[in-house]
Amino acid sequence: MNIRKFLSAWVIACLLSLLIPGSTQPQPSSNNSDIIEQFPNTVSQQVFTLLSLDCGVNGELQRFQDLITELDVDISPLLFLTLREGAPVSVQRNMTSEAQQVFDARQRWLKENGNELFDPETVRRLLAQTQEDYIDETLRVTNLRYQENAIRGLGYVGNAEAIDPILDAAKREPALSILAETAVESINERQ
Repeated sequence: MNIRKFLSAWVIACLLSLLIPGSTQPQPSSNNSDIIEQFPNTVSQQVFTLLSLDCGVNGELQRFQDLITELDVDISPLLFLTLREGAPVSVQRNMTSEAQQVFDARQRWLKENGNELFDPETVRRLLAQTQEDYIDETLRVTNLRYQENAIRGLGYVGNAEAIDPILDAAKREPALSILAETAVESINERQ
Protein backbone atom coordinates (compact mmCIF):
# COMPACT_ATOMS: atom_id res chain seq x y z
CA MET A 1 0.00 0.00 0.00
CA ASN A 2 1.48 3.36 -0.88
CA ILE A 3 1.80 6.13 1.68
CA ARG A 4 -1.00 8.21 0.16
CA LYS A 5 -3.52 5.36 0.47
CA PHE A 6 -2.34 4.64 4.01
CA LEU A 7 -2.72 8.27 5.03
CA SER A 8 -6.12 8.51 3.39
CA ALA A 9 -7.28 5.44 5.28
CA TRP A 10 -5.88 6.85 8.52
CA VAL A 11 -7.66 10.19 8.08
CA ILE A 12 -10.94 8.44 7.28
CA ALA A 13 -10.56 6.21 10.35
CA CYS A 14 -9.96 9.24 12.55
CA LEU A 15 -12.95 11.06 11.16
CA LEU A 16 -15.17 8.01 11.57
CA SER A 17 -14.05 7.63 15.16
CA LEU A 18 -16.13 10.72 15.88
CA LEU A 19 -19.27 8.99 14.73
CA ILE A 20 -18.73 5.51 16.13
CA PRO A 21 -18.49 5.00 19.87
CA GLY A 22 -15.91 2.28 19.26
CA SER A 23 -14.71 0.59 22.39
CA THR A 24 -16.62 2.91 24.66
CA GLN A 25 -18.74 0.70 26.84
CA PRO A 26 -21.82 2.46 28.17
CA GLN A 27 -21.91 2.56 31.93
CA PRO A 28 -24.65 4.21 33.94
CA SER A 29 -23.59 7.27 35.91
CA SER A 30 -24.18 7.65 39.60
CA ASN A 31 -26.23 10.80 38.87
CA ASN A 32 -28.95 8.64 37.37
CA SER A 33 -28.74 5.80 39.86
CA ASP A 34 -32.32 6.11 41.12
CA ILE A 35 -33.75 5.32 37.70
CA ILE A 36 -31.05 2.87 36.71
CA GLU A 37 -31.26 0.93 39.98
CA GLN A 38 -34.87 0.01 39.14
CA PHE A 39 -33.42 -2.48 36.64
CA PRO A 40 -31.16 -5.49 36.90
CA ASN A 41 -27.63 -4.47 35.89
CA THR A 42 -27.77 -6.73 32.83
CA VAL A 43 -30.90 -4.97 31.56
CA SER A 44 -29.55 -1.44 31.96
CA GLN A 45 -26.25 -2.48 30.35
CA GLN A 46 -28.10 -4.07 27.45
CA VAL A 47 -30.27 -0.99 26.95
CA PHE A 48 -27.32 1.42 27.02
CA THR A 49 -25.42 -0.82 24.60
CA LEU A 50 -28.41 -0.83 22.24
CA LEU A 51 -28.67 2.95 22.50
CA SER A 52 -25.06 3.24 21.33
CA LEU A 53 -25.70 1.44 18.02
CA ASP A 54 -25.37 3.28 14.73
CA CYS A 55 -28.75 2.33 13.28
CA GLY A 56 -27.83 3.77 9.90
CA VAL A 57 -25.36 1.04 8.92
CA ASN A 58 -25.38 -2.63 7.97
CA GLY A 59 -28.63 -3.83 9.41
CA GLU A 60 -28.12 -2.26 12.83
CA LEU A 61 -31.63 -0.80 12.78
CA GLN A 62 -33.18 -4.24 12.40
CA ARG A 63 -30.85 -5.62 15.08
CA PHE A 64 -31.81 -2.72 17.37
CA GLN A 65 -35.52 -3.29 16.79
CA ASP A 66 -35.26 -7.04 17.31
CA LEU A 67 -33.28 -6.76 20.54
CA ILE A 68 -35.21 -3.90 22.11
CA THR A 69 -38.59 -5.52 21.47
CA GLU A 70 -37.37 -8.81 22.98
CA LEU A 71 -36.75 -7.30 26.42
CA ASP A 72 -39.21 -8.62 28.98
CA VAL A 73 -39.32 -5.45 31.08
CA ASP A 74 -40.63 -1.90 30.58
CA ILE A 75 -37.47 0.04 29.79
CA SER A 76 -39.28 3.33 29.20
CA PRO A 77 -37.71 5.02 32.27
CA LEU A 78 -34.22 4.39 30.85
CA LEU A 79 -35.32 5.70 27.46
CA PHE A 80 -36.90 8.81 29.03
CA LEU A 81 -33.67 9.43 30.97
CA THR A 82 -31.67 9.21 27.75
CA LEU A 83 -34.06 11.58 25.99
CA ARG A 84 -33.43 14.16 28.71
CA GLU A 85 -29.71 13.69 29.32
CA GLY A 86 -28.22 11.98 26.28
CA ALA A 87 -25.52 9.36 26.65
CA PRO A 88 -24.59 8.13 30.12
CA VAL A 89 -22.00 10.31 31.89
CA SER A 90 -19.37 7.57 31.67
CA VAL A 91 -19.80 7.37 27.89
CA GLN A 92 -19.46 11.13 27.64
CA ARG A 93 -16.32 10.99 29.78
CA ASN A 94 -14.82 8.23 27.58
CA MET A 95 -15.76 10.07 24.38
CA THR A 96 -14.12 13.25 25.70
CA SER A 97 -10.89 11.37 26.37
CA GLU A 98 -10.98 9.65 22.97
CA ALA A 99 -11.76 12.93 21.21
CA GLN A 100 -8.79 14.63 22.87
CA GLN A 101 -6.47 11.89 21.62
CA VAL A 102 -7.96 11.88 18.11
CA PHE A 103 -7.81 15.68 17.92
CA ASP A 104 -4.14 15.76 18.94
CA ALA A 105 -3.24 13.02 16.42
CA ARG A 106 -5.28 14.72 13.70
CA GLN A 107 -3.63 18.07 14.27
CA ARG A 108 -0.12 16.53 14.17
CA TRP A 109 -0.96 14.64 11.00
CA LEU A 110 -2.50 17.69 9.31
CA LYS A 111 0.57 19.80 10.10
CA GLU A 112 2.89 17.17 8.64
CA ASN A 113 0.82 15.76 5.76
CA GLY A 114 -2.37 17.74 5.27
CA ASN A 115 -1.30 19.54 2.11
CA GLU A 116 -0.68 16.21 0.38
CA LEU A 117 -4.32 15.21 0.70
CA PHE A 118 -6.30 18.45 1.10
CA ASP A 119 -6.25 21.89 -0.42
CA PRO A 120 -4.52 24.56 1.72
CA GLU A 121 -7.80 26.24 2.72
CA THR A 122 -9.20 22.95 4.08
CA VAL A 123 -5.99 22.31 6.02
CA ARG A 124 -6.09 25.85 7.44
CA ARG A 125 -9.74 25.46 8.47
CA LEU A 126 -9.14 22.08 10.12
CA LEU A 127 -6.07 23.33 11.98
CA ALA A 128 -8.02 26.38 13.18
CA GLN A 129 -10.60 24.23 14.95
CA THR A 130 -10.05 24.24 18.69
CA GLN A 131 -9.84 21.09 20.75
CA GLU A 132 -12.80 22.31 22.78
CA ASP A 133 -14.94 22.69 19.64
CA TYR A 134 -13.86 19.26 18.41
CA ILE A 135 -14.77 17.65 21.74
CA ASP A 136 -18.10 19.53 21.88
CA GLU A 137 -19.00 18.25 18.40
CA THR A 138 -18.00 14.70 19.36
CA LEU A 139 -20.24 14.85 22.44
CA ARG A 140 -23.09 16.44 20.46
CA VAL A 141 -22.98 13.59 17.92
CA THR A 142 -22.76 10.96 20.67
CA ASN A 143 -25.67 12.40 22.65
CA LEU A 144 -27.72 12.76 19.49
CA ARG A 145 -27.18 9.09 18.61
CA TYR A 146 -28.36 7.99 22.07
CA GLN A 147 -31.38 10.28 21.88
CA GLU A 148 -32.25 9.09 18.37
CA ASN A 149 -32.16 5.51 19.58
CA ALA A 150 -34.19 6.35 22.69
CA ILE A 151 -36.88 7.76 20.38
CA ARG A 152 -36.66 4.67 18.15
CA GLY A 153 -36.95 2.45 21.21
CA LEU A 154 -39.98 4.32 22.50
CA GLY A 155 -41.50 4.06 19.03
CA TYR A 156 -41.12 0.27 19.22
CA VAL A 157 -42.03 -0.38 22.87
CA GLY A 158 -43.48 2.84 24.30
CA ASN A 159 -47.07 3.70 25.03
CA ALA A 160 -49.06 6.93 24.92
CA GLU A 161 -47.17 8.38 27.91
CA ALA A 162 -44.03 8.44 25.70
CA ILE A 163 -45.52 10.86 23.18
CA ASP A 164 -45.00 14.11 25.11
CA PRO A 165 -41.38 13.35 26.09
CA ILE A 166 -40.63 12.41 22.47
CA LEU A 167 -42.16 15.64 21.16
CA ASP A 168 -40.36 17.68 23.85
CA ALA A 169 -37.03 16.16 22.80
CA ALA A 170 -37.77 17.04 19.18
CA LYS A 171 -38.50 20.65 20.20
CA ARG A 172 -35.17 20.87 22.04
CA GLU A 173 -33.27 19.23 19.15
CA PRO A 174 -34.84 19.78 15.71
CA ALA A 175 -32.66 17.03 14.20
CA LEU A 176 -34.90 14.57 16.06
CA SER A 177 -38.15 15.86 14.54
CA ILE A 178 -38.66 13.37 11.70
CA LEU A 179 -37.70 10.43 13.87
CA ALA A 180 -40.04 11.71 16.59
CA GLU A 181 -42.96 11.91 14.14
CA THR A 182 -42.32 8.33 13.04
CA ALA A 183 -42.13 7.09 16.64
CA VAL A 184 -45.37 8.86 17.61
CA GLU A 185 -47.12 7.37 14.57
CA SER A 186 -45.89 3.92 15.59
CA ILE A 187 -47.14 4.36 19.14
CA ASN A 188 -50.53 5.62 17.95
CA GLU A 189 -50.89 2.65 15.60
CA ARG A 190 -50.31 0.21 18.48
CA GLN A 191 -52.84 1.91 20.79
